Amino acid sequence: AAAELEMHLEAELRGRQTSYVDCGLPTLMANGLFPLSALTIISGLSSMGKTSLSLQVALGVAIKLKENDMMGCVSIHELESTVKAWRLTKRMASMLSGVAWSKIEGGRPTNYENTRYREAIEFIKTLPIYINDSDNQTSAQVITTSNALHMQSGPLWLSVSDYLELFKDQWGNAEGKQT
Repeated sequence: AAAELEMHLEAELRGRQTSYVDCGLPTLMANGLFPLSALTIISGLSSMGKTSLSLQVALGVAIKLKENDMMGCVSIHELESTVKAWRLTKRMASMLSGVAWSKIEGGRPTNYENTRYREAIEFIKTLPIYINDSDNQTSAQVITTSNALHMQSGPLWLSVSDYLELFKDQWGNAEGKQT
């Protein structure tokens, strides 16, 4: 056990996380909110910032993977039919650039802000983030996609599914009736 602990400590000194997923948000990390191989559910009322928090965490994990030259990726499964991958990327670019979402949505950023925003988009393109915005996803498809990403890119460090209640899973009895 001591030898295994030493291996974990050495790996962490080299920038590899062995006990939690580092999302770059110190307050969340201090409370150990994203342990490896665990399920974390963020819930709350409508328009309270759940998607924004999830995107910040996903972005932070992807940046840490890039910074530490680590194999692996982050996946985001957006189930709301009106939200597409480009809109999520738009929100992440707003977060990274520091340009207010309202200015981006309203089309009123200054030239300087627009430059920062476009640089953020270019940076996001280099990050190991996979976004599936199909509105007909099932939980089985997410598992299959996650396994494929793991085989292609290395460990899937974080998987975000926004609006779990919109999965198109069919649970039924032998007659095909939903139960």
